[in-house]
Parts: sequence; structure tokens; C-alpha cells
Amino acid sequence: MYAALNIKSNYSFLTSMVKIEELIKYASLNNIKALGLCDTNLISVMKFYKKCKVNDIKPIIGLTIYINDLPIVLYAKSFEGFKNL
Repeated sequence: MYAALNIKSNYSFLTSMVKIEELIKYASLNNIKALGLCDTNLISVMKFYKKCKVNDIKPIIGLTIYINDLPIVLYAKSFEGFKNL
């Protein structure tokens, strides 16, 4: 099973033009069962989560942070992990 883990949406300003609706539609049409969203902020998380659940796709929530100009991706393993992001 393939799962794209480092997708950035248009909510990561000046980084991506991928819209969440189009991403979910593409995943549904291509039988992708899990998607990981790793924006530089958490603005789009609830929209992404709800649309994934409606379309039977497992949402993987991540956050990209930068330390000394190096990107570090943090993933939430549970709701407690999400709250810690």
C-alpha cells in the first residue's frame, strides 16, 4: 500500500498550490487509502481530517518545522500527539 506522507497544501503559504478537495478527490479515484498532510501550520488539519474520514481515507497529520533552516517533520500518532504539535 502506498501512502504519500509529505504533502503540503495551499495552506502552507508560498510552498504549495495543492487544494485539499482536489487531493482527496485524486486519492479516492486512485484507490489511495492513506494520506499524510505536513503543512507548516495546523490551519487545514480539521478540514483535511473530516474530508478524509468521509472518503474512507486514513488521515496522517504532520507538521513541518524548521530548525537552523533544516526541515523536520513531526507526525502525530494519536490525538494526544496532535495536541502536542
